[in-house]
Amino acid sequence: MSALSLRRRGGRRLLANRCPNRDYGFAFSGMLTTGRGVRVFRGFVRGGRDYLSSIIGYCVGVHDNVPGGVEGYAVVSGRGLVLMGGFRRNDVRGMEYEIDVDKVKRGIFLTPYSETGGAGSVNEDSAIKVSIRDCANGYLWYIGAVADGVGGFNRGDVASEITVKEFAGITTANLSSISGGTLSDVVWRIHDTLYSNYTGRGVSLGSTLAAVVINRHEDDEDAAFHAVNVGDTRIYHIYASGESGGWIDELSVSDKVSGHVISQAIGYMLREVHVTGGSLKPGDYLVLVTDGVSDVMDRESIKKITIMYKYPWDSSRALVKMARGQGSQDDATALVVWFKG
Repeated sequence: MSALSLRRRGGRRLLANRCPNRDYGFAFSGMLTTGRGVRVFRGFVRGGRDYLSSIIGYCVGVHDNVPGGVEGYAVVSGRGLVLMGGFRRNDVRGMEYEIDVDKVKRGIFLTPYSETGGAGSVNEDSAIKVSIRDCANGYLWYIGAVADGVGGFNRGDVASEITVKEFAGITTANLSSISGGTLSDVVWRIHDTLYSNYTGRGVSLGSTLAAVVINRHEDDEDAAFHAVNVGDTRIYHIYASGESGGWIDELSVSDKVSGHVISQAIGYMLREVHVTGGSLKPGDYLVLVTDGVSDVMDRESIKKITIMYKYPWDSSRALVKMARGQGSQDDATALVVWFKG
């Protein structure tokens, strides 16, 4: 960060900060929703992607220490502003607007919302969204994940929280090689972690997962995405077409057997990771919902509610509220992805 020395009439000197060299760094923003509450974060890492995953891990609470040797900053709800390397508070004020990953032209917005079910005191659903911008080259990545801790097991809230945190962290560390196969490997790594630390030690624990990773360049008209799911947490693609909002397809493969029974779960018994992909056009939506929503709302109702609102955060909230109105007593979570175009 450099400073310009300016002179006004009367000889008084003022300092004006310039934003950091735009060919050098990654901006990010995100939100984590768990049974323990909501955490919002944003920041900037100067240099390559080497430290990005570690910084985001700090922001979501995977670890408490900022890695050494990195320059940048993070603003985390509950923790405030954290300066790294040679950064100063004035540096942050001078660059916030310039690098804001959520203000990119033709932006993609991810908006998670969750409520605890009427019958339980702890929300066993978790959701995360992370948006990342390569300030030098104009590349953008968007990560969204929703997980539902398996009912009847111990620590369902822990299972879902670890699942979404690990998905975001491992995916961030592999941005340069994202593919359907990569994301399948990510899910298997999360499964091995949960099984080794819990189920394999006699503490039954499991989680569903529905997740998407989207990538595009600022100049691209469309965006590519990959999606993965395990269990009965759903992923829908709403195609933009006219005032009706086009049509809606389910991208996920349900592992539901009957009622709330599923045939596999991450951390307990995993046989197959369902993987798909496609492209988003301006006006398209992706919608990720737990069974607290999908058990009481069919896909056409989900489409109708999603496209009814001007802003996706209103859509996410409305989906959960509508599920409540339809009698859902389960934890309910919706994450709406909207390609503003």
